[in-house]
Amino acid sequence: MNKYIEVWCDGNCKNNQAKDKSLTIGGRAYILIFGDKYKEYSFAERNTTNNVQELTALIEALSDLKRYDIPLKIFPDSMYMINSLTTWIYGWKKNGWMTKEKEPVKNKELIVKLDGLLSKFNKWEISHVDGHANIKYNERCDELANLAIKALLDKETCTK
Repeated sequence: MNKYIEVWCDGNCKNNQAKDKSLTIGGRAYILIFGDKYKEYSFAERNTTNNVQELTALIEALSDLKRYDIPLKIFPDSMYMINSLTTWIYGWKKNGWMTKEKEPVKNKELIVKLDGLLSKFNKWEISHVDGHANIKYNERCDELANLAIKALLDKETCTK
């Protein structure tokens, strides 16, 4: 049995580059694996971005965990998430949550929340996985996020 909890997460956003964020729809998903225990979760919403969905997927996964003494291995396909949590955060904190271009850090509230959640765990590591590269649990998270978007669109169509 693994001596760590696997956390797989992914997020996406349709029309991510739209200037009008009301045209965006994002999905997110996570999978938790510990020994023979397995849990999946997904959700979709409007007015969002890809990065918000990536970060929120991990926030929800970590919030779902009840024990902090078991090490975590986190597997996202988002370099934005990884860099935010392992590299950029130190400069942002030092510079009052401003970028080196003197702009406010985007998604600060989500990154602060993730930093607080991760600080509860005795040990964690994060490893990048390539998206859309036939990696089983990354592919499943992507599928779940897309199914959540489809379900939201179907629901909206039915209520019109």
